[in-house]
Amino acid sequence: MHWLGISLGDDSRLSVPGPIDVRVVGTAQLEAGAGAAVVAVPQRDFRAGHPGRVPEKLAVHLPKGAAWVRSEAFNQEVTGGRYPGEFLVDVGTDRVYFDTVDPSVPASTGP
Repeated sequence: MHWLGISLGDDSRLSVPGPIDVRVVGTAQLEAGAGAAVVAVPQRDFRAGHPGRVPEKLAVHLPKGAAWVRSEAFNQEVTGGRYPGEFLVDVGTDRVYFDTVDPSVPASTGP
């Protein structure tokens, strides 16, 4: 896994960042076959896409010739609507690329 936390006051985001907004962007290696399993769910309706605004420091960690796909339904599933985020999958390398703002984990409902 390779990731960066970037203060949004330092980039060219179109909206005005809050005092603690942080962009968390990176790539992670999934287990073999996991990319195909994620993309295979028909309700997610994955379509071709590509990572945007990839930081230079991170670009060297993206697979060459990746066939990225993205899904609005999958983005919503992962974020639960709690924060903005985009998640792209490359089935050929079982990689996921993520680009989020202030990601959070839902409050636990268990004991």
